[in-house]
Amino acid sequence: MLAPLRPVGLGIRPIPGPNPLAEAALLRLLADHRALHTLCDALESVADTLPDLTKDAAALQLCRELALTHAAHGARAARFMAESFADARQSPLGGLLLGQIADRHTADSLHFQDLIAALATRGAAPETPGAAPETLAYMLRCGFDGCRRAMNFEVLALLTLGRDRLSDHGRALLIEGLRSRTRV
Repeated sequence: MLAPLRPVGLGIRPIPGPNPLAEAALLRLLADHRALHTLCDALESVADTLPDLTKDAAALQLCRELALTHAAHGARAARFMAESFADARQSPLGGLLLGQIADRHTADSLHFQDLIAALATRGAAPETPGAAPETLAYMLRCGFDGCRRAMNFEVLALLTLGRDRLSDHGRALLIEGLRSRTRV
């Protein structure tokens, strides 16, 4: 039996090993990570300007974009993990890693919904001043920091669970993505 093929540049090379991971789906997850990271960076720059009240609208819009992008990524990641690592749930480590990914996606979604609610009601009326700027800044930091940590954990889990099924190219992309997002 021939090994499955994947595009590399203009040529096509086989993916090593039995039951290789679907590289197209992996590339989509990495594109999601880049989009989420860009939104997290933008949200961080807004958080750095608080307590400037003129930035609330920008922060609210970014939180909404981040929540939508995160929800789409969470659905794709859940589908990819379920299809790629169905057997991993049976092992203690695999079950733990997959459970943690799902839990982190849920926590991030809740953070973004809380942020949206806090920003949407902030200063809506004189009697409802909303959260203090320091509180909002903290909430924003928890939101984008949690999202970044979840992406890094997801990559580490993919490297662990897919260690024998990743192509060299897929492994290199995961490691480079992790390296580019990791701050020293």
